[in-house]
Amino acid sequence: MNSYFGSPFSPKGVPLLLWITMYWSAFIGGLILVALLLLPFGVELPGFSVDGKPVPPSQFFHDPVGVWFIPLGVVLAILAYALFTRRPWSRTVMFGLTLALCFVTVLQVAIGTFAWTDAALTPLVPLVGWWYLYKSTGPTRYYEMLRSLRQSGAAV
Repeated sequence: MNSYFGSPFSPKGVPLLLWITMYWSAFIGGLILVALLLLPFGVELPGFSVDGKPVPPSQFFHDPVGVWFIPLGVVLAILAYALFTRRPWSRTVMFGLTLALCFVTVLQVAIGTFAWTDAALTPLVPLVGWWYLYKSTGPTRYYEMLRSLRQSGAAV
């Protein structure tokens, strides 16, 4: 590991929002994947609801909204791996995730699951994400440095 970055537990050299995303994606993705792994064993975890009514996890994942949690858990785990191992393609995964979440929200508004008022600011999420990841100074420098270190063959 390059001494510039220090350990993954330290934000040295990593923009703060990327560092927060690293741990957030690992935590949330891990929770979702653990819940999925416990489903076949009939373990009932609290906190699953559909239309405000509590349901067991097995019913939650049969609902169209619950089904979206399966790829979300997988993508968040991939994102956490990419950020912890400092992969340049983590930026593409993050931006793709914001686009996918925007698409799913608009789709849910179209089928009547969400109201337009609940999703009014949703199109701003990919725009802000694109600006932060591709145009702001911190992440742009970080990913340029990652790319140049990888091209030079240095351990990142």
